[in-house]
Amino acid sequence: MKLLTYSLKGQDFIGALDEDGKNILPIEQYYSMTELIESGISFKDLEDIVRQSISPVPLSDVVKRPPIPKPKQDIICMGWNYAEHKVEVYKARGKSLDGEVSYPVYFSKRVSETSADGDYIPGHWDIIEDTLDYETELAFIISKDARNVDEKNAFDHVFGYAVFNDVSARNLQARHRQYYFGKSLEGFCPFGPWIVTENEFSRPLPSDFAQG
Repeated sequence: MKLLTYSLKGQDFIGALDEDGKNILPIEQYYSMTELIESGISFKDLEDIVRQSISPVPLSDVVKRPPIPKPKQDIICMGWNYAEHKVEVYKARGKSLDGEVSYPVYFSKRVSETSADGDYIPGHWDIIEDTLDYETELAFIISKDARNVDEKNAFDHVFGYAVFNDVSARNLQARHRQYYFGKSLEGFCPFGPWIVTENEFSRPLPSDFAQG
């Protein structure tokens, strides 16, 4: 399923795209995407709700909103998440990478409201100068609290996936020697346009992941 938040006559609703991708099947049982995710509903039950929706809304008639307009906490990000990326970055800086790439880097993006597909991204040119940058990322939507989860159970905590754009002010990132400020300016979290539920994909095996 492709789930989205949309605005119609100034009010936000959630729904699922139909098979043609031209109409939205409203999900009226939940007030918001966050409420839906936290409900713990199974994908089968959610599919039954969507199947019974009788008042489709043309996608062309709505304003697409971010799937989760107001996240409950900062967005947790992982940098250096594959070895070739670190090699690429070092090469762009005119440096060589000595030694192995061992651990990824975790950081957060401060966000009070995400940006929707097609929204304007402010340049903040008074402080950014000419160092505005972006990176397309895969967002994992976590459905429940997790701590010390065994590898084989990890995907049981994933509700779905979405496209996310990590916008950065590189001059601020370099100046402050950390990621938080340069990645957390207003409008720096474009997200969506929808969440694809986890059951639409085959779960990768540990052997599918590169080591290091």
